[in-house]
Amino acid sequence: MTEFTKYLSLKLDEEKENLYFIADSTGKRELYSYSLYEQAHKQVTDEKENVKNFWFVDDGLLYAVDHNGNEREQLKFVKGNTKLDLTNDDDFYNHYGVFIKDHLVFLRNHKDGKDFELMKSTDQSLEVMATFTRPTNIVSKFDDERILLSQSVNNIDKDVYLFNVHTGALDKLPLPVGRFSNYRSLNDENAVFTSDYLEGHLNLYLLNKNTFEFKKLTYFHWDIEKILVLGDKENVVFELNKNGFSKLFKYNIKDDLLESLDFYRNGVVHSLQNKDDKLYMIFSSMTSPHSIYEYDLMRNTTTKVFGNETLEETLATTYQTFPSFDGLDVPYYLYEHVGENIPTAIHVHGGPESQARPEFNELYYKLYKEGFQVAVPNIRGSTGYSKFYIGLDNQEKRMDAAKDVVALR
Repeated sequence: MTEFTKYLSLKLDEEKENLYFIADSTGKRELYSYSLYEQAHKQVTDEKENVKNFWFVDDGLLYAVDHNGNEREQLKFVKGNTKLDLTNDDDFYNHYGVFIKDHLVFLRNHKDGKDFELMKSTDQSLEVMATFTRPTNIVSKFDDERILLSQSVNNIDKDVYLFNVHTGALDKLPLPVGRFSNYRSLNDENAVFTSDYLEGHLNLYLLNKNTFEFKKLTYFHWDIEKILVLGDKENVVFELNKNGFSKLFKYNIKDDLLESLDFYRNGVVHSLQNKDDKLYMIFSSMTSPHSIYEYDLMRNTTTKVFGNETLEETLATTYQTFPSFDGLDVPYYLYEHVGENIPTAIHVHGGPESQARPEFNELYYKLYKEGFQVAVPNIRGSTGYSKFYIGLDNQEKRMDAAKDVVALR
């Protein structure tokens, strides 16, 4: 049993009366809800395995569970008193997509295969709609007949397509090759998304849904990670990843007005939701465990809703860079002790294409209490800094990333 609860995947239900989230309070990850009016928690699932994700679809609840940590998520659907196992074959990885025309449409790929199958759930049976030979993701529902798909060109860039669920037609959109994410429809004519088109950082773009012409709206030299379209469909709240630290902004599309929000900037915003003039988010930092906060957009005030208690111990943490073997500045976070010959653990994040961020990590905290320093680098190949930095460990350059760890040591 862990000392601290980790909160994940905060979402508001369709009525915007309850916050749903995943937490590991019982020793495994289960789904919970929190009533904003009654200020009370309720455990929603009781599974033998970890709940990995969830979605609100067709007036019901869809959630994904893996088996013994194998990451081959199986989909379950609950509506009223009815519970269905939509998938039950852990030879496949199942990836949720969209609910369209009374059907759940999702992707799956076999554990031993490279093909991605686009599936349709019909009357508790599954139908293969199309098979793709490239890694494929469902981006979003586009309209009542089509869905947006992205397909990998390499380990970073993607092409974007429209797939018609009735005819099976797959049409490539006239968009450049690049990273493409956070697609959100504003109305029948426009949508927003994040991409690194025209340069190497993820910025906010406006898309004409009829002509597929796009316009760059922001010009950050850092990546926008999460975006949230407010109810007026004119304002977007987004999280900027600056050196791993989260910084929140509100952008008015109509007036081209950018506003910095006065929320904590010493850690990471893990999830972001909105109801009326309130933002709800999961936040943690290197020195503060995960908790859920409310931010009032009108008053610019922050209130803790619930979560872990504040740490009693004081942790000394820093963000620095070090010169690697070839002079490249490589960033890292350090849980620091004062003195000489301090035992130090170096932890390199996994991947592919990932980033260590200044969030709370219980293992680092416990090592620190035992007298260890912990250094957490974002070696070359990490995301969050630029497309150039991501590509520095590709192919024959892979061992350069290992040399970064040696230089940090």
